[in-house]
Amino acid sequence: MPYTPVSQLNDLYPTDCPHLRAVRAEYATWNWYTENGYIRYSRGSHERTDYEHQMVAASAYGEIPQGYHVHHVDGDITHNDWSNLRVMTSAEHATLHSFTLYLVCICPTCGKRFELSMGRAKPQIERFCCSVECRGIADRKVKRPDSERLFQLMRDVGNWCALGRMFGVSDNAVRMWARRYQLDLSVCDGRRRE
Repeated sequence: MPYTPVSQLNDLYPTDCPHLRAVRAEYATWNWYTENGYIRYSRGSHERTDYEHQMVAASAYGEIPQGYHVHHVDGDITHNDWSNLRVMTSAEHATLHSFTLYLVCICPTCGKRFELSMGRAKPQIERFCCSVECRGIADRKVKRPDSERLFQLMRDVGNWCALGRMFGVSDNAVRMWARRYQLDLSVCDGRRRE
């Protein structure tokens, strides 16, 4: 991660806030970097201190009690003027940030539109489906034939192993498909019912 002297912060993030200027002057010989977008100070590559906004809030409001958070009023986490910071309990802070953003997505399996919360969507948005059933279909390694096509192949080929080889699966997998479609298994295994 790139390190820059704290003394250069006023050039990048100018401020008239006396508390912020005092914190930056006190730590002017240290380095600063960003962590999750927040400005943080460090004396060395492995030593960490508090975040800049926490140090400014402590300077402006006094020592911050254990379990309390510092909230950025305007939502800009680099705007660390004391007038933009509020000290509050973790519960109050969580309530302020409890809104949820939703994305409108289209299921890759069935094409249905559905909403997905951003918190759930971040890791792998392309892997989400509208339901557990569609997710199961999307995870399949082999595209299954529909019931009519499978029944026709069962009649024409007449051998579970040959059908399995056609789809790159085991004969038992093809039997399972036929059971799920509620097809007559005897059509393929020589036990034809009359």
